[in-house]
Amino acid sequence: MMPGATSFSKLLLQAAARLGGPLLGLDCATPRASLCLAVPGAVALYARQLPSATRPSEQVVENLAELAAAAQVSLRTLVAIVVGHGPGSFTGLRVGLATAQGLALGSGARLLGVSSPALLAYSLAMSHAPRRACAVRVAWDARQGEAYVGLYLHRPGPDGSLQQEALLPDCRRATEAPAWPQVPADTLGARYTCGDVPALVQAPDWQACAAEPFGEAALWLGLPALLAGPKGAREVATVLPQYLRPCAAPPVAPKADVGSSIL
Repeated sequence: MMPGATSFSKLLLQAAARLGGPLLGLDCATPRASLCLAVPGAVALYARQLPSATRPSEQVVENLAELAAAAQVSLRTLVAIVVGHGPGSFTGLRVGLATAQGLALGSGARLLGVSSPALLAYSLAMSHAPRRACAVRVAWDARQGEAYVGLYLHRPGPDGSLQQEALLPDCRRATEAPAWPQVPADTLGARYTCGDVPALVQAPDWQACAAEPFGEAALWLGLPALLAGPKGAREVATVLPQYLRPCAAPPVAPKADVGSSIL
């Protein structure tokens, strides 16, 4: 469970009630796969992080089934799924998307993809500064001398939780340390970095952190689009993986039987 986010959890549970059924947040592209179920009428979220050494292909389906059993719901009743579509781990990314697409096809749930680096940044912000404005920058090694980077600004909402982020600039590839945009003064000095590129993570006046991804962050990032109505969620076949490098692998069309064993 994401630390320091009680009001945030309540809002997700209220959203599940408003949308009329369970919501699933899922990401396998970040260093640790993470899952979260928000069930109408529940008093808390059902969330789980898989150990970093776990192979998503072996454990995601099993852990999803266990979460559904603990929540006493069938995954066939899902009304919406928000999945991290990368960029990130090649294998984990494809496992996460295949699982989400299979569940969406089997349950009829709406499916939405969100940025995996944004999910990681949001998780870090909620863990370290749930009631403070802060800036988070993420830098992932994209191989061949390149890095995938992004700067995220978060500001507290009136209820103490964090609102949808503003990404300044959008994640981009860089062969050297980018000229980071100036962080506004209203971030109150809370500045965090995470990632696996030391030259981009270590910087004066920024606190380097070992960020932990949370499935509930995926739900929160996708919530505005889900609450906007059906037009806010993409068709299953259009939520495609975003790789750290282009053309790493061709997109694979979803199969109707993927994920059927846990529905």
